[in-house]
Amino acid sequence: MTARRPSSGELARHRPPRCYAPDLPGSPASLELTSAEAHHLSAVLRLGVGDEVELFDGRGGSAWARIVLTGRGRVVVETGPVRLDPPPGWTAALLQGLPKNEARDLVVRIATELGAARMVFVHAQRTVGRPSPADVERLISRWHAVAVAAAKQCGRNRLPELGWAPSVEAAVEGGWTGLSLAGEAGGPPLRDRLAPAAAGGCRAIRVALGPEGGFDPAERAALERAGFVPFRLGPHILRTETAAVAVLAALAYELDRPAGSGSAVP
Repeated sequence: MTARRPSSGELARHRPPRCYAPDLPGSPASLELTSAEAHHLSAVLRLGVGDEVELFDGRGGSAWARIVLTGRGRVVVETGPVRLDPPPGWTAALLQGLPKNEARDLVVRIATELGAARMVFVHAQRTVGRPSPADVERLISRWHAVAVAAAKQCGRNRLPELGWAPSVEAAVEGGWTGLSLAGEAGGPPLRDRLAPAAAGGCRAIRVALGPEGGFDPAERAALERAGFVPFRLGPHILRTETAAVAVLAALAYELDRPAGSGSAVP
């Protein structure tokens, strides 16, 4: 039996587990889940044949499904019709100076939950340590897993694009049609940058935040050449991961509203 999408009342009473299914078919079909998802459903949640799950593909597609087969580390589901979320009305990209280990997962999780479209960690001059190419590949895989877990929890069906840049110059390569902001202690308040941009219809903003100690003078010059303008978050010095949380929350609050409706950032 093909799974159907429950009504809003049914959702309020019970929401089944969410599973990441990057190969979600475009129409109802049988689908074998990844080994990680199969293990979580069968060994951790103890679900079995007949139980329902919600699938999402990380690109805006989602579908309800019913488990039809389990065993030997496998879970097969029968999917229902796929629903594609409308494109987001705003775009935020975060270029984050690589913080210490324990802060990286936090930044990825918050970026996912608050709707960032792109999240790039940057090796700046004041970054402590330099990951090897093998380390970078491993780290991106880990950050992807963190983003998937965050998307499961928050209900987002689109995953942010995750990346790594070996320098500030590499991070700002390529065109950008919206506003570019760089955190700097001497800049104007963030609200003075966001309010006129949002009122004028800007819905694409990228933000560069330095590592502990900030960007050095050469990096700030590179950001300026790439069109970044400075801003500050307040009178106090924030840890780089705290700044990321504050900026992304402000962007989500300011941009997720009709253009021209006035500023939401006090």
